[in-house]
Amino acid sequence: MRRAFFMESTRKCEVLIAGAGPAGLATALYLLRRRPELAGRIVAIEKSAHPRFKVCAGGLIPKTMLALEELGIALDAPAVEVVRGEARTPVGSVDLSRGGDVLCTIVRRDRFDAMLARARRARAGLEIAENERVVEVSQDAHAVRVRTERGLYESDVLVGADGSGSRVRRAVFGERKATTGRALMTDIAVSPETAVEFREHRYRFDFRCVSGGISGYSWSFPCMIDGRPHLKRGHIRSASSCVC
Repeated sequence: MRRAFFMESTRKCEVLIAGAGPAGLATALYLLRRRPELAGRIVAIEKSAHPRFKVCAGGLIPKTMLALEELGIALDAPAVEVVRGEARTPVGSVDLSRGGDVLCTIVRRDRFDAMLARARRARAGLEIAENERVVEVSQDAHAVRVRTERGLYESDVLVGADGSGSRVRRAVFGERKATTGRALMTDIAVSPETAVEFREHRYRFDFRCVSGGISGYSWSFPCMIDGRPHLKRGHIRSASSCVC
């Protein structure tokens, strides 16, 4: 009886990045900036395809803006600057403002992440393998191997930038469900004249739910969607993950 054998091909690269969000793409772009010889030898694996929805408050702190400047990337996505902040707690409110300095620049993650993906096209050398979900990670003394739903990759270096539910993290540190954040978010169309977040360029956090036995915090951030003012309101349950 004849038997058929299938030999799985292995894609080799020097740097493999799990996750093509801001962390993964910024890492790749920085490497290409510092080591141009890595062009064509870096692959970022993305389980979805840009632009893709992401539950996130979308706050870019000043250090993030400096990082974009260092990479030579202009912010080309709808954004709202916040100069005032407020955190409500069970024992009172805290003013987060810093004398008019910009605290945060609010973006939509789908637009921001897609912007970074476009930046890699302007800097040839980074491949994004979209619609590939990581299913297994293994390593030995010679290489690290990543199996996706579509194939097998082998690399000298693997960067885990695949979020709080990271397959890479679980492969390295084991299962630790307590570190996975759970969040809900909704967008609400508002008038910029009546919504305090727009009128005062303010974002708000609310930790008062903790006193009622609900872990985490809620947020309300101003943002622009299709040229119209909206509030991004949401709640994250895990204190070990951050949304901004």
